[in-house]
Amino acid sequence: VLENLHRANLTPLQEAEALADLLANGMTQADIAAHTGRPTTWVCRRIAIASLTPVWRELATKHNLKAATLELVARFPAATQVLVVKNMAEHDAATYLSRGGDTKMLKQLLSYYVHNLDGAPWGREGCAGCQKRSDANADLFDASSVAYCLDPACWDAKERARIEEARAREELIPNP
Repeated sequence: VLENLHRANLTPLQEAEALADLLANGMTQADIAAHTGRPTTWVCRRIAIASLTPVWRELATKHNLKAATLELVARFPAATQVLVVKNMAEHDAATYLSRGGDTKMLKQLLSYYVHNLDGAPWGREGCAGCQKRSDANADLFDASSVAYCLDPACWDAKERARIEEARAREELIPNP
């Protein structure tokens, strides 16, 4: 498998699957990094591509999406990946995909699916231990002291619960 990683013609998905196989067979990310001569963050981000949803895998293959594009999407839980595809279908996805996955455009689209935990009414501690936050997967994100929620459905559920609790206490809270 290690020899195959040095082939120049691997797609990002093939590369990710090969790295994921090494991980599944007992190698650590640090071991893989040492054998490939790549940084551990690179290994982590490439392995994450292997967890893309089937629809993203299909888009990657059909449109020859770049590794950088796939890494951005792979940061997110499967449910969020599906929401992104649905949003793309409602907007100008053809332009995005024709560019091989324009990362600037994708970053803008993905920004709608993250929430700064410092701004959460329930505070960061309300999401402590959650694996669907950026700082729980630090190697997938550029260094930042800001922690983001990557699960808009969970965020929305907590927001609805907070509003219902406030209504139950007969407090008036403006609609967000």
